[in-house]
Amino acid sequence: MESDQIPFGVFEDFGTDTLRRFAYQAKVIFPFVLRCAQGGDEIAVIPEHIDDCFLLRSSGSVIMQIKSRDVAQGGWTLGELLARGGAVRSLHRAFALNPTADVIYQAMLEQTLSRSNEAVLLRTAEGRANEKLIHQVSERLEIQRAEAQQFLQRFRLREGLPTRETIDAVNLRLLHSAAPGWSHSKTEQIYASTLQVIWSAMQAEAIGVSWPQYTNIEEGPDEHLKERLKAKKMDRLRCQQVLGNLSTQITTALTRELDPNLPPPSNLERKLLAGGASSQVVAHAKELRARALTIEIERASGSAAASVPTSSGDPMLYEVQKKVEWHSVAANAKFANVVNPANQVWNELLIEFPKLATNLDPHGIFGQDGYLILGELCELSDQCVTGWGGSA
Repeated sequence: MESDQIPFGVFEDFGTDTLRRFAYQAKVIFPFVLRCAQGGDEIAVIPEHIDDCFLLRSSGSVIMQIKSRDVAQGGWTLGELLARGGAVRSLHRAFALNPTADVIYQAMLEQTLSRSNEAVLLRTAEGRANEKLIHQVSERLEIQRAEAQQFLQRFRLREGLPTRETIDAVNLRLLHSAAPGWSHSKTEQIYASTLQVIWSAMQAEAIGVSWPQYTNIEEGPDEHLKERLKAKKMDRLRCQQVLGNLSTQITTALTRELDPNLPPPSNLERKLLAGGASSQVVAHAKELRARALTIEIERASGSAAASVPTSSGDPMLYEVQKKVEWHSVAANAKFANVVNPANQVWNELLIEFPKLATNLDPHGIFGQDGYLILGELCELSDQCVTGWGGSA
């Protein structure tokens, strides 16, 4: 299933921007629930507690702010993140409640940071230690420099999350990777059920005590507080109950998707990893895609007729794209019953395309080079036109 337009249950009828943002928030939380169910570092996931999500981990906890925005608005700026309601300002508010807590404060952003803005300093530990950034955070949040510095040391950024249009497809691939034996219909059913549980936890009554003390509620005498915590807290048992029988081997795809220390994965990388591709295959695919895309860009800049890579804008390129797409479909079908078939699909096309290069690239756009033609298929995969088998 290559379509990224997948409605699910309680979310499909959301008519307002506010509700759609909450639906997106639940879908961003889903991979953490998945990792919790598989025995990962998360002990519990608590939506809408302190901030948008609280992750209780064996190695220290995480407080998250999840922000979405339309691509037309451009990249995030530092001013927006520090403004009233901005992700950084909101996370600092949580930090100020207990500055010495062993907690990471993580901003989760749909869309990336503006490349020309000082916000890019937030990406790395070195950037977050930059004096100019520390000064701006101190000034905008009206706090002392030492507090700004301490907060930024605990701040993390995850930008370029899957968009609202693609996040269902990304999550389904992650779930399929964790349970490759499930049918597509069962994967979709379990995904929808899990979103419903997350949504219910989001809507549940606030726990009502400050977060450093909430973990003692289960041992205390207040039964009402215990019920509040039970409704909010998705512990490992609850996550396992809703997600069912999953592999306890956490996939590379899930680890890569949630790693705040790396740039966001491309759609190509996501699809390959979800199909079980090796790191070497992923690296080769990214390299070939870059080379093929360079040829596309050079071709477009040199010819007005080739400025748009569609049948109406560049029929010769479109012919290559359709042919490689058809071969991709055939290769995926050949390995349809293989668990995590991305490596097999890749090897099949790696052998096939050089043999068929003359037919696939009759006009020589890619010099009838089978490897560059495979790179063009990788570009189509990044556009979510094709996949690598075994995933939604």
